[in-house]
Amino acid sequence: MASKITMKKFFTFITFITLSLFWVTSGFAQGVSDQDVSIRPAQLKAYLSGKTIRTYNRSGIGNMITYFAPNGKMYIWPPRRDVLTTGTWKACSQEATMVDTQTNKVKKIKLAAICRTVKGNGKTTKLDISWIEFKEMIRETEKGDAFSLANEAQRAPYVMGKRSVDFAYLRRKIK
Repeated sequence: MASKITMKKFFTFITFITLSLFWVTSGFAQGVSDQDVSIRPAQLKAYLSGKTIRTYNRSGIGNMITYFAPNGKMYIWPPRRDVLTTGTWKACSQEATMVDTQTNKVKKIKLAAICRTVKGNGKTTKLDISWIEFKEMIRETEKGDAFSLANEAQRAPYVMGKRSVDFAYLRRKIK
């Protein structure tokens, strides 16, 4: 016996598919923990402040080293450049959209984010990123200014390649 699809069932199904696609394309993944969503800007600031963090993004810039100074300054050692990029950072909030999997309702939430401003080529650029997105790119962290980026005269320790390399490799290369 063939089942009869009512308009209500059809629209419920279409709405579910649409919301599911919206969830996936909004930058959220099923692997996001409640802890990642619940972190507050003050906690994020405490975590990042005074740390050197190595991030790696396969589809973009590649390996990058950033020192988040406690005074809100930021020093970035980008790949393929002999000059550091400098700017400022602060922990902030970003509004995001998520789907409640129990009710399939869309709701707005606040996520901790890193609000960054960098200066280069005569212009200032805002590069805000949610903690959830940034955390996915972190490969290594170390307390302090691991490569003396804040003490360099705007010069990178050397021209680093794009491929993912760890802190130990970078230290050997600098010597």
